[in-house]
This record gives sequence, C-alpha cells and structure tokens, in this order.
Amino acid sequence: MPVTYQSIINEINEIPVAFLQDVYDMVHNFHVHIDQKEQTRNKILQFAGDWADLSDKDFLEILDEIKRSKN
Repeated sequence: MPVTYQSIINEINEIPVAFLQDVYDMVHNFHVHIDQKEQTRNKILQFAGDWADLSDKDFLEILDEIKRSKN
C-alpha cells in the first residue's frame, strides 16, 4: 500500500491524545532539518564556480596546501 497523506492522517487519528505532542515534535523536527539542509546547500552553492578561473598551477598549489594542513 502506498503511503499517502490520508494514510498518515488515518494513523495519527489512532494515536492516543497523550502522545500527540511527541508525534508533533517528531514531525516538526523533520521540517526543521529539511530547512537547515536547504540553507546549508544554498550557502555551499554560493561558492560554485569560484575556482573556475584559477590556473592549473594555482589550483595544484591550493591542493598541496590543503594536504599539508591536514597533517
């Protein structure tokens, strides 16, 4: 059976009232995490193409520096 909004609502209707806050918190956390991932993705994409105009020599020097700083 495919999951639909209606099937989820039907399941939620079966949950005792005492647990509704827990269900709400869980569903809300999904929404918050999706928003955070989207914000992070947008921040990363702001840098897309920034290195496109680097010469091969400059790019290799940057990679070497990154490797040295990891050690």
